[in-house]
Amino acid sequence: MSLPGRELWEATESADANRQVRAFGPKLATIRAERVNRREMTETQLKAFGKALTNRQAELNNASASRGALAVQASADELDRIQEAGIRDWAMGDLERQCNQSLELESACRRIAAGTFGICVNCEGAISLKRLSALPWASCCIYCQKLADRQNETSASAEASNVMAA
Repeated sequence: MSLPGRELWEATESADANRQVRAFGPKLATIRAERVNRREMTETQLKAFGKALTNRQAELNNASASRGALAVQASADELDRIQEAGIRDWAMGDLERQCNQSLELESACRRIAAGTFGICVNCEGAISLKRLSALPWASCCIYCQKLADRQNETSASAEASNVMAA
């Protein structure tokens, strides 16, 4: 028995589609297993995650309150100026990381309020409780996060090779 419209596919299209379905199989099995294991996050779990997010946000607010390392100090010694510039660069990077995490925390709190906390923003599969326990602000399941990390690594290495070529 043939599927309707199947005869319209070329052999290569059919092979590509079958390959994509087979590649998605493990991901689908993981999603099904997570849904069976975690029918719905309990109210107690949601409150615990909300409290963890709020506590982490308070920690970030306290940590970013001291910005003394960003102050520019006059120094006659060239080595001192270079060292201070390095410390400032590190402090700026740290502040940027804190700001990004703060945005992720706020987004997670909004997902709790919207009832979508624990659901991957990319594939809409369940994010495992183990992952959420480690990173309560996680917005992607581990599979989608690995894909995103791989894409970031690829684009970073391509960017680095472009810089080296120039």
